Amino acid sequence: MSYLKVTFSAFETIITDKLDTIQHLTKTPDRALHKDCKYDFDRQNDDFLSPYPEYASYDWDHEAKVARIVLNDKSTLVVVRGGCHQYNCYITLHKKYTETMPDYQDVVIKEVLIHAQKLFDPVDYGYFVTALQSGEYSVNRDEGNYRMVFTHADYCHAEIFIINHGDSEISVKIGFTKC
Repeated sequence: MSYLKVTFSAFETIITDKLDTIQHLTKTPDRALHKDCKYDFDRQNDDFLSPYPEYASYDWDHEAKVARIVLNDKSTLVVVRGGCHQYNCYITLHKKYTETMPDYQDVVIKEVLIHAQKLFDPVDYGYFVTALQSGEYSVNRDEGNYRMVFTHADYCHAEIFIINHGDSEISVKIGFTKC
């Protein structure tokens, strides 16, 4: 009887190992995973970067919908653009600086807006510009960080977030989520 238990246990292990291997090697096509998406997941790609030569050198993660662009030795841009049930579009500028920047919020917001003008849809970019000019946002400050929150019916979230990392490094993130 114990021989049957050992044989059955060994057989069960072999079957389990084979199933794990099959599951590991089998990939469900993206269309099957995203068939109920509100936003067309299959058409979300890196084509939006092609008109801009300054963004020609980048890495694109198709699954995460993220581009990482090295602008120069002091600046990197990370662009998230896509989604299934919610559409996200965020640009994060990581910047190193050597000089003191007393009004660094204004400087980095202007710089990230230049990228947003190119990479956001015109309506979304226009919303941020109009809201900034009219002051239609709230501001939260916390230990050198600065967050501007925008409220609009078309967006679940819209924000500009400045993070002062210290050691002469700053990140500014601008973006939105559509529901």
